[in-house]
Amino acid sequence: MALTEIAVKQAKPKDRAYKLTDAGSLFLFISPSGGKSWRWRYYADDKQKLLTLGMYPDVSLAKARELRDEARREKNAGRDPMQERKTAKLVRQIAAENSFAAVAEAWFEYWKPTKSPRHAEYVIKRLRADVFPELGGRPISAIQTAEVVAMTKKIAARGTTHA
Repeated sequence: MALTEIAVKQAKPKDRAYKLTDAGSLFLFISPSGGKSWRWRYYADDKQKLLTLGMYPDVSLAKARELRDEARREKNAGRDPMQERKTAKLVRQIAAENSFAAVAEAWFEYWKPTKSPRHAEYVIKRLRADVFPELGGRPISAIQTAEVVAMTKKIAARGTTHA
């Protein structure tokens, strides 16, 4: 029998973890500490896998069903939903490591030994004040030429450039 929002809301922790099952291998896992998480059990490569869809009440019963259905569509398309999540997380991590600020800081450490300390300090100060607030957190691969031009014009409009 399918779960109801009332049953989910009224589920209380017990001495041991337990599950409230819904349709399509979706269930609510209730831990002894009172945490409630939505999980979907599926098989991939002849192995049983468990995909956590989110915590209740942040993820409602209806939203958990939507997420289960999305994951099921991924699986039916030949992709492992858990592997897709891991890959997406890795892509985000690599993008953060390749942010404009991270790459610029690495470049600066390579570049500064051949420059005067005063000039090197001026360059990093300008990057941190003018460029990093605009582009610093963005992945290098996502920055468009037009954004760099617009940022440069904005800096020039303040009168901070010199001949």
